[in-house]
Amino acid sequence: INGRLFRHDARKHADIAIHDICKQWQTAPDLDSLIEQVVSILSVPLTGCCVYIGSLCPGANLITYTHASRNSKIIGKKLKRIDTRRKWTDNPASFDVVDHGHKVLIRTAQDERAEKLHYFGPKKRQGWPFVCVPISRGSCAWGVLCVDSFESCGRGRVDDEVPEPGVVDFIASAG
Repeated sequence: INGRLFRHDARKHADIAIHDICKQWQTAPDLDSLIEQVVSILSVPLTGCCVYIGSLCPGANLITYTHASRNSKIIGKKLKRIDTRRKWTDNPASFDVVDHGHKVLIRTAQDERAEKLHYFGPKKRQGWPFVCVPISRGSCAWGVLCVDSFESCGRGRVDDEVPEPGVVDFIASAG
């Protein structure tokens, strides 16, 4: 119980810090350093997880992953929309998040939604669960915040659900 309360408090403090940083975005001379701070703050309560942010490029057909935690290898990778004329279900999960403004949680490779993920390396090396939320201002999404590899993240008991309750909402509030 103490560990769960500690992790809950860590998420709460990180949420406050992230919202304080976000208040500076309109007047900040260097947006990149603010985004790096957000990734760094998220990495504390999500110890061991890969945290990464992708920016939607003009035309909304490309996401470039510009910021990531130290243990993530996704920085600099690009994700293309398959085809804007095809039905939306054919596009990678990150574009569903941007297009529809909802969060995605895929727990395992056996989840039917895992077919919509784009793997930047061998599929067997993908960390699970995978969480993706939109980063938006008002109704305009400008990117995605993704977290995966919860295997080494804290949890109560071995048989407890991962991520533990409240984590996905915490990630969504950071978006």
